[in-house]
Amino acid sequence: MSPKKVCIDDISLAYEVYGKGKNTIIALHGHSKSPEDFRFLATEENRIISFHLFHHQHSEFPENRIFKNPLKETEFNSLFEKLLDLESVEQFHLLAYSQGGRFALKIYEYHATKVKTLSLLSPDGIDLNGFYDRAARRRVPLKMMEFFEKNPEWFLRTMRLAKVFRKIHPKVIELAEDFTQSKERMIQASRTWRNFRKIQTPPVVFGQLVLRYKTPVRIVMGRYDGIFPPAIAERFLKEAFLDLKPDVIDCGHDFFRDNTKELFRHLLPF
Repeated sequence: MSPKKVCIDDISLAYEVYGKGKNTIIALHGHSKSPEDFRFLATEENRIISFHLFHHQHSEFPENRIFKNPLKETEFNSLFEKLLDLESVEQFHLLAYSQGGRFALKIYEYHATKVKTLSLLSPDGIDLNGFYDRAARRRVPLKMMEFFEKNPEWFLRTMRLAKVFRKIHPKVIELAEDFTQSKERMIQASRTWRNFRKIQTPPVVFGQLVLRYKTPVRIVMGRYDGIFPPAIAERFLKEAFLDLKPDVIDCGHDFFRDNTKELFRHLLPF
């Protein structure tokens, strides 16, 4: 069955619906993952609505916009509001993993009054001053990534050099090796990194909303995660002025292996 879609101008956001329960969970997958990751959460009570992130499978964003005119938060919000209207959603739980966390934080920023609970699994978007995000705001690294799309082997060499100078965590090399398996994977990594750079939510803004609306928040991190280690979540919550601590489970960055899903399933509030 083809996914559903909402569109504005030349952008389309595809999504899947699993289950028919009255309890709606909006779920956002991670880089190189898919909405299928969240199907196991669908029950008689829970309806899962899960996006295909842009540059993944069925969602569409024009390539010629990525460098000079990347995805705007207002565009994403317009698509999301269309989805809420189409699916008759008034209140929802919000769940996101890895790269999906960047979008979940933005959804919360725009729709905090509609969010029953917010659960973030090893989320992207919580370290805006880290190497990854700072590089995305600079012209030279952006142009370099265009070069790497055609020459993946040079990306891996650059990451290894960054490791020597302690600019990145050693485990990031594993991620770089994954990206450089093929030009297709390198292109996906490059385009998501470059196109999502404007989707940012400052910790202080997030914290103010949580305190104002008393939203239940849970951040779950992997103890052995070299991509987003638990310390990043601890710093984010501190900068948000929230008296919260992340939950830490015994895994790396991949939360959706068969032997890993049950490590966090019981922590979700639905």
